[in-house]
Amino acid sequence: MEGREIPENKKCPWYRSIVFKLMCISLFTLLPTVLLFGHLYRTFQKETIQSLSEAAYTRDSQIFDSFYGKIEEVEYNVLEMFSTTNLSLLSDMWDYYDSYERSEKIVKIQDRMQWYRFMEWFVSDLRIYLTQRDVCIHSNYWADMNQEDFDSVDDYFANPNKLIVDHGNVQMYIGDLSQGTVRSHIRSVSRMTISGYKFQELLDKLCDDGAAQAIILIEGRVLLNNIDNEEKLEKLLETYQASKEDSGSDTFEITVGREKFFCSRAGDYNHRIDVITCRSYDDVFEKTRESYHLIPVMILVNALVLFCFFLYVRKYIKKPVLLLTNAFRTMKDGQEEVLIRAHSQDEFDVLYTGFNEMSMRLNKNIRDNYLMKIDLQREQLKQLQAQINPHFLYNTLLLIKIRIRRGDQAGAEKMAGLLSDYFRFMNRNKRDVIPLEEECGCISTYMNIQSERFSNRFEFELEPCPEDIRNLPVPRLLLQPLVENAVKYGMEKIEENGKVRMFFLRNESKVSVVVEETGIDITCEEVAEMNERIQNPPEDGEITSTVNTNRRIKLFYGEEYKLLYVRTEQGALQAIAELDGGKVYEQVENHGGGR
Repeated sequence: MEGREIPENKKCPWYRSIVFKLMCISLFTLLPTVLLFGHLYRTFQKETIQSLSEAAYTRDSQIFDSFYGKIEEVEYNVLEMFSTTNLSLLSDMWDYYDSYERSEKIVKIQDRMQWYRFMEWFVSDLRIYLTQRDVCIHSNYWADMNQEDFDSVDDYFANPNKLIVDHGNVQMYIGDLSQGTVRSHIRSVSRMTISGYKFQELLDKLCDDGAAQAIILIEGRVLLNNIDNEEKLEKLLETYQASKEDSGSDTFEITVGREKFFCSRAGDYNHRIDVITCRSYDDVFEKTRESYHLIPVMILVNALVLFCFFLYVRKYIKKPVLLLTNAFRTMKDGQEEVLIRAHSQDEFDVLYTGFNEMSMRLNKNIRDNYLMKIDLQREQLKQLQAQINPHFLYNTLLLIKIRIRRGDQAGAEKMAGLLSDYFRFMNRNKRDVIPLEEECGCISTYMNIQSERFSNRFEFELEPCPEDIRNLPVPRLLLQPLVENAVKYGMEKIEENGKVRMFFLRNESKVSVVVEETGIDITCEEVAEMNERIQNPPEDGEITSTVNTNRRIKLFYGEEYKLLYVRTEQGALQAIAELDGGKVYEQVENHGGGR
């Protein structure tokens, strides 16, 4: 029997081949996984970039604010020197002093300047120009102003906020412009020089994380930088100029060639001093991008490998990102010293370590700021004690002397007792915070003394402190300026029938201490001006006792409490100090001092 011939297999088209079908099945099977991985990677990159950008900006801003805060502190100390008696007398009485008297005054001023240079390590040079006398006083010598001095002082009056760069050092001029900007009205102007190496230290501190490069600009011009690329430097400066006009976000991105950078800018309010930092994306995400390039290889692996990889991504990438994101959110909600208790052997370990260091540093800054506010309260109290009018003591002692001469021993003894009680409270009470009842007792003693002095002009009425607010805590001598101003600016201007009354009002949790004075002539417009000066004092104006009281109220009780003046329908003037009635004074033994 003949055999049957098997026909030759026909060659099928390539698009019908099993290989192609397997490739299509594999492609459609693996594509969702690849897309999911790509989505996870983009989410990770976006959230991490945002978190790192915010952390870098916060860090750079804290470094700059600390540096600029020191400059403002030095400016304040130098400005304070203009209020010294020696400087004012030297300027006003120059032509009336002989050479010895001038030298004596100048030496005292130079001693003060040398003390400032010793205390303020920022200052490398300090000199004072007596603009009305054309004299320059240096810490080591004094001489007539030369043409360069005249030109620099004229430039200052034309632009008081301008900074000048001289051989890498930065010069700034300081003057009391409360009398205007006319040169003939200003007694003196100071020139302070900040060493260039201090700005170099600022640059090094901004870049000490190993990933940042930075620029320091003075008046929009580059003072120092460590940018490694000229094109990058020009791009940063161009973006800086645009941000000044746009006043938008202080974080931005730039692209130089094929490389991207995330950048931040920090500076003072009028762009006298600005710093710009930039960090490369490649430096942060270099290893992550290497794993991202393995996606084409992952298409060729089987489903099990993809599933394992998915678990790996979920465990080692997404969870750490969420952990880092949640940590930032927790910190944003106000919790202090948020720390990540996780350990890894990859880039996230660097992120966790950096976040923990930033969190601890931020918490330390918050604590330091809180302690600084407490120190500020104490300094304000000392300032208030120093502002007590010495004429009050002199006049009281004179009244005691007059009564002794007249033979009024009882009256003299009463005045001496009141004065003794008052200064015992002033000098022996070391507590910063006391109960309201004790504060009212001090005010009662003070006003009894004033009533003895002005017995025919006014009477003082003090409502007894209500039982429920006797232990309300108040900063010591908070209410003293209110009754003192009532006597000084109100009762001393009238002849008779004056009255000062102190009473208390309560509205829910808010307690108002009211000092009311009658018999004076004041308009509603004048009261409005008083409130405006208290709530919005000029930056270069005098710190009055009412401004100081308002600041202490806000600092101790919160921004919703304040000092304000009101004119009643009967024409009386009321000074109202708003206090938080929800607080209770609890004196702890051996804590906070005492009498």
